[in-house]
Amino acid sequence: IVRRLFNFMKSWYQTALFVSQKRSGHEELTAEAAGGYAVGHIVDGTIVLAKDLIDSQYKAKIYKKPLGDIVRLFRIDGCRLSGHDTKTRFLEITETGLVKIKEPISGGGEEL
Repeated sequence: IVRRLFNFMKSWYQTALFVSQKRSGHEELTAEAAGGYAVGHIVDGTIVLAKDLIDSQYKAKIYKKPLGDIVRLFRIDGCRLSGHDTKTRFLEITETGLVKIKEPISGGGEEL
C-alpha cells in the first residue's frame, strides 16, 4: 500500500508525510516501520521519533536527566534528497504544541 500511496503523490508532484507507527514491543530507535524495513526503501526519507523512560543510572548518565524523566528523541534515518545530520537529538513539544529539535544526546549544544 505504501508504494501505491507514494506513486500517487509523486504523480501529482505533491510532498507528503506518511506516518507509520510501530508496536511498543519493537525497539524504539530503529527505522523499522509497521510495514517492516521495506517502507524505508520506497520513500525518499525517513525520520525516527522515540520516547524513552529514564529507568536506569546508565540512561540518566547518557541523557543527563534524572531517573523517572521521559525524553523524546528525533533522528533522520535516511534521506535521498540531500545530506543530513544523522545524530540522535532531543525533541521537545512545547505547551503550545510546537516541536523543537534540540541538541544531540552526545552533547553538541546546537539546536536545529
